[in-house]
Amino acid sequence: MATNSFQKASGVLNPITHGFMSVLVYGMIFVSLMVAFNGPITFETLFMPAFFIYVVVRVSEYLTVKKMNRTPSWLAIGAFGIAVLTASGMTMLLLS
Repeated sequence: MATNSFQKASGVLNPITHGFMSVLVYGMIFVSLMVAFNGPITFETLFMPAFFIYVVVRVSEYLTVKKMNRTPSWLAIGAFGIAVLTASGMTMLLLS
């Protein structure tokens, strides 16, 4: 079965959202920074910021898609930026 190149790729359950991808980016960067600097990795430092990143990105994605009927490129770049800034900020906060 051929797929249309304009369709959004979907995972096992649903299409992968920018919120989920930003949470994955946050997790990978945060864990690698904490391992590199020998910092603590706990539930509060990993999952609580990831939850808030997911909520912020999903709400902004929902409002943007509802208004524009498409996903703009700045949303993907912004989600990545939020994840990177949060991971580096949490690392600096926990290591200070």
